[in-house]
Amino acid sequence: MKETQIENSIKVRRSNRAYETKTVEQAKIEMLENTLSQTVSPFGEGVRYKIVSVEANPKEPIKLGTYGTIKGAKHYMLSAAKLGPNQMETLGYQMEMAVLEAAAAGLGTCWLGGTFKRSQFAEVIDLKSEELLPIVIPFGYPAEKDGFIGGMIRNIAGSNQRKNWEELFFKGPLSLSGSLGQPLSKVEAGAYADVLEMVRQAPSASNKQPWRIVKEGKQWHLILSHTKGYASSLGYEIQRVDMGIAACHFEMAAKAKGLKGTWTQLDVSNQEKRDDVSYIISWIEA
Repeated sequence: MKETQIENSIKVRRSNRAYETKTVEQAKIEMLENTLSQTVSPFGEGVRYKIVSVEANPKEPIKLGTYGTIKGAKHYMLSAAKLGPNQMETLGYQMEMAVLEAAAAGLGTCWLGGTFKRSQFAEVIDLKSEELLPIVIPFGYPAEKDGFIGGMIRNIAGSNQRKNWEELFFKGPLSLSGSLGQPLSKVEAGAYADVLEMVRQAPSASNKQPWRIVKEGKQWHLILSHTKGYASSLGYEIQRVDMGIAACHFEMAAKAKGLKGTWTQLDVSNQEKRDDVSYIISWIEA
């Protein structure tokens, strides 16, 4: 993706639950396949992906558990991962890269998280006994209207609402045992103010926005603020997928602004920690 497209892709991306029955061109499907297979995650590897195309009947939409009805979609991005220390973050990072590519190509998407182990999708990706199928993303050309169910789900999740800046971004030093610090102003964020805004616009499960970022000198620490008891029945921590998405937005927006840096997982083992926060990774300015 061209760096000039990144900010626009982040801004135009939304959750689409209704699609035209038009088939996506093979060139665009191959582009998304390449993005999924070639994107290098700062969290490591260990996730498989597959794009599957199905015949869509608008009168008989595919139903996906408690996540409502997806209408008209012919194409889906599937994921398969073993449960490990960084796989969910890797999945979020790599799949959001494909989501942003899709947005740049004029396609709509919708993140669907859950347990699809016994679904038709599990058969298509040949899911192994030790693997999870935590995320399915339908994609295609968005319908003009998202339909009643799409609008209802959007309202329930609060998808059109975002946490305020001061709830998400702080200035260090990093402490995982008490307060994450004082709120970081946009002036104090400097050249990274727009980058943080692109993180604020990132999608997350039920729009919980669990990411927190603490600025400490030239280090930007990505922290997970756990929502107690949220989606505990899934068997994996879906909010770690959200952290991979946030890291993707941060890095892509920084590169678009010409801001250089690298992701590094620092050793924070000597810190006392609250139960409701987890250190994820740090962006170190070059």
